[in-house]
Amino acid sequence: MDYTNLLIRMAKRKITRAHLCKLTGYSKASFSRWITKGERMPGEVIYQISQQLDMSPDEICEELLGINLDKPKPTVDRLALAIASAIREI
Repeated sequence: MDYTNLLIRMAKRKITRAHLCKLTGYSKASFSRWITKGERMPGEVIYQISQQLDMSPDEICEELLGINLDKPKPTVDRLALAIASAIREI
């Protein structure tokens, strides 16, 4: 687990690990261990963090669960066909 993006998001919102400790009831040592060793956080912690940081489901998957959501990117040909069909409908 790589929590780099989570730490960046926390820094932007000025949310500290101490704040998350108070919010979840876990110790600062637990948070430090999860982050430095890349261990998974318990579900209730993930839920509380996602609520506190207003995270979307995709952000939760990528930043808190380590699930890579590589969505297929449309090709130029597919975009051109989509635009052409939209123009025909006008």
